[in-house]
Amino acid sequence: MSNPENGAEREKIDTALSEIARNLTLTETPLWIIVSSAALYVHGLDLFPNDIDIAVDESLYEDSRKALAAFATEEDGSYCIDGVAVTLFISSTIESERVEFWIVNEDYIPVNPLETELTYCLERTDKNMEDRIRLIRQELALRATNPERLRRRR
Repeated sequence: MSNPENGAEREKIDTALSEIARNLTLTETPLWIIVSSAALYVHGLDLFPNDIDIAVDESLYEDSRKALAAFATEEDGSYCIDGVAVTLFISSTIESERVEFWIVNEDYIPVNPLETELTYCLERTDKNMEDRIRLIRQELALRATNPERLRRRR
């Protein structure tokens, strides 16, 4: 992951997140969420995602593919929004009651909780997750002592 000095790359990620929110169906019980490095980015951690991964409940997958069709690059759930790679995949493990909503460009974005991302990083063996694990643990510790951090966004 890179961490660009200028705001242009951050603006692209934020624009892509907003386009996703505006195109996918958002219900009271979220059936899609932003996960992985993009989720950590939305949570305000000091990292920059190379792409955006979206976990979608199987019941919404085909509708989501159609909703993002204007951005499709391939038939397999790959998209490009404002130069940002986006991947849509089916997930049967969206914990709707734990999903957090963050606001990006005035759009509500359902995001995987940090605790869930930490568990995922700890279990992952195909990639070095030490930096992510350290950043997540630091942020969780800060939130435990300063609940106002939950209200901030980058």
